[in-house]
Amino acid sequence: MKKCVISPRKPKILYIIPKTMFKHRVVLSLILLLLSSFIMEAGMNSSIRQNRKLLQRLDSIIANHDYYINRKEQRIADLRGSLRAPLTAAERLTVSRRLYEEYLVYDSDSALYYAGETARLAEQIEPDNPELALDCRINQAFIYAALGFFDDATCILQSIDTALLSPTVKAHFYQVAEYVYSIRALYMNTNPAKQIENQQISDAYRDSLSTISPGSMSDALWVPVARMVETQTFTPTQAQIDRLRQVADEAVEANRQNAINNYWMGRYYADVADTEKMLHYMARAAIFDAEMENREIAAIQELAVWLFQNGDLTRAYNYLLYCNDQANRYKNRSRMVSLSSVLPTVRDAYRKSLEDHQRTQRRFIVALAVLILCLVGLVCYIVYEYRHLKRTREALAHVNAELHTVIDSRDHAIRALESANASLREANSVKHGMILYAFRLTSDYINELEEYRKKLLRLFKKKQFDDLGQVINDSDLVKESYNTFYEGFDRTVLSIFPDFVQQYNATAPEDAKVAPEAVYKNRTLNTRLRIHALRRFGVEKSADIARMLNVSIRTVYNNRNTIPGEDTDA
Repeated sequence: MKKCVISPRKPKILYIIPKTMFKHRVVLSLILLLLSSFIMEAGMNSSIRQNRKLLQRLDSIIANHDYYINRKEQRIADLRGSLRAPLTAAERLTVSRRLYEEYLVYDSDSALYYAGETARLAEQIEPDNPELALDCRINQAFIYAALGFFDDATCILQSIDTALLSPTVKAHFYQVAEYVYSIRALYMNTNPAKQIENQQISDAYRDSLSTISPGSMSDALWVPVARMVETQTFTPTQAQIDRLRQVADEAVEANRQNAINNYWMGRYYADVADTEKMLHYMARAAIFDAEMENREIAAIQELAVWLFQNGDLTRAYNYLLYCNDQANRYKNRSRMVSLSSVLPTVRDAYRKSLEDHQRTQRRFIVALAVLILCLVGLVCYIVYEYRHLKRTREALAHVNAELHTVIDSRDHAIRALESANASLREANSVKHGMILYAFRLTSDYINELEEYRKKLLRLFKKKQFDDLGQVINDSDLVKESYNTFYEGFDRTVLSIFPDFVQQYNATAPEDAKVAPEAVYKNRTLNTRLRIHALRRFGVEKSADIARMLNVSIRTVYNNRNTIPGEDTDA
């Protein structure tokens, strides 16, 4: 693992504001403070913006890591409780191996104990098959390296004959050996020769993984990418990269293998300078590590360093504090050494950032106080203007009330005039209609009288005195003339008064009302309606009405009495 090098880059923000725009520095500071949040958002690294949800999820997991500790402790307690039951040696070996896996990157002392316990049980169960016990011994070497006991770890590795191992266990051996010597190289940073020697041994073991059959390499898909990143002398095939990317993308369970695959994909994209994808996969690896309470972590530490270099000081500092706490709990000396070269630099930068933030807050408070004073003065001025406006408004309301009174009087006079005009128009229409009707009726009667005279003259000239007497005595002629009169009268009334029937029904009693549909369909009035029409025309005397309609005075009197409120002259 390469040593982390810190080179913080602080964002530079240039404000170009004309000096003539502000007369007071306080106002200028206030404007700058109000714009700072927007400028910080705009200046945020685009890779951080694109992976904001992943980073927020990691923040939440780290903030609530006690929940994950309790969950892991519960699983461990359940497994340890099962050991108190009577079990066979094979069953105890199975439970011990599961306890080792739980403690592997969580509690180094307990992991070392159960690694030794599994080795002892494996030798007891299969004394003729040393592979199972050797696999457990390899686990012990991993824990010794994490604790910093490199001589014990290398002694175990050197005592194992790889020829006795199956491809699966041999792949496990090479992975642990690569880890042991890479950590030992990191720990020997004060002795460059030893550091290079151990790193070369680590690289050799990693390269040896490629000699294992593909069926045994399901947990080592990251090896070609790691060789490219660490040595810069090996180029993996595109198929190898795509296969690792596919496995990393499909990972959903929080386990160490998924964390490793995503970690090396992040390292790969860092090598090809794709920071957005690098941050994506490194954040996923960190999430898997945090969810499973992996205390032998590299992804979160490297992620914190990158965030620090790109201006996210708060998140970087919190991540490094979390890494330091996990390393202390795991007693991982190599991780402590690595963090000791990073954490002070980040802590100093974070402390300086807090101090700058406090100074900015103080300036903001001063500017806010000045703004509050300005607002108080503005409120006082607004209150004064409001009271003045209120008095003006009251005076205006009084004038408006008087104006509304005048307008209402005018509107009332206008409505009365319009009503009078309407009455006059209606009377004028009635007058014109009656005159026209009278002219037409007089003309019709003159024509009929002329025709009747001519008929009588013809009979007289022909000396048809009997026929002449029958014509003179014929009453149907008069009835026909009245029917013609009634027909013309009805049509004239309905044309002059379109709502004549509705007006009649409005004042007539229920038993005297007529159906408007029948009247308008036949265009014919009954005797009662004709009497009402003549009264509408201004004919009030019953004798005049009886003579004009050729009905008796009693008929006129009876029909007039059906309309309430009308006086009679009979």
